[in-house]
Amino acid sequence: MKSINEAQKIQYEKLEKAICKDLLLRYEPYISKYKNNDSIKILDIGGASGHFALEVKEYFIDKNCEIIVVDNTAFDTWEEFSNRITFIQSSADNLDDIFGENTFDIIFVNRLFHHLVRESWKKTIKGISNIMGKIYKILKNDGQLCITDHFYDGLVFDEICSKVIYIASSSTFKPIMEICKKIGSLSAGVGVCFLSYNMWLKLLNENNLQIKKLDLANNEFIRAKYKKILLLNRKNTLDNIMIVKKKLK
Repeated sequence: MKSINEAQKIQYEKLEKAICKDLLLRYEPYISKYKNNDSIKILDIGGASGHFALEVKEYFIDKNCEIIVVDNTAFDTWEEFSNRITFIQSSADNLDDIFGENTFDIIFVNRLFHHLVRESWKKTIKGISNIMGKIYKILKNDGQLCITDHFYDGLVFDEICSKVIYIASSSTFKPIMEICKKIGSLSAGVGVCFLSYNMWLKLLNENNLQIKKLDLANNEFIRAKYKKILLLNRKNTLDNIMIVKKKLK
């Protein structure tokens, strides 16, 4: 799995810190029921600097709440927050090696899946599916998977936009990298793999997971016209929230 560079690490930490309070507010209607639990075990996959995990810890302040952050990249804030949050530096590929089955009440995956890029688009899609399967194992049968991510629906062919974005954003050819940066891609040169809504449904279903609640964001209008042309994009919505449950076998 590809790793972000130092500049991208700084940018992502700033973004996480900026949105963590608002993101928790959006999740609140779906996680409030866990305040009835005596104890709660929570995992934040790709939790980066830990700012969001800290907000969740505060939300469950009067509960026996254990929060673990797993991220491939270590952040400077980990030491500062370590008295309240457990941090593990590891790839999401190792989730079922680190944790046992039916471990977590809530698993958060915020703006992460589209960053789980590999050497090709096909391998990336397979890798995303494999990680969903690992999440299925470690999520409790009555647990809740909370995903925030983007939908990019392709023009004519559903998957075409996903493929174009992956190829363009993973290119290390400087002119293409500069175009991607101007469009707004923080992942220029590393790669990003957005999924369409139908692709999300398919991959989740293949791993016995299903969306129970969907908080669909508004269409992205900024630079929308030339994005649609360049990326063969029919429609895209950013920061959609998916509340996902296990389909018990």
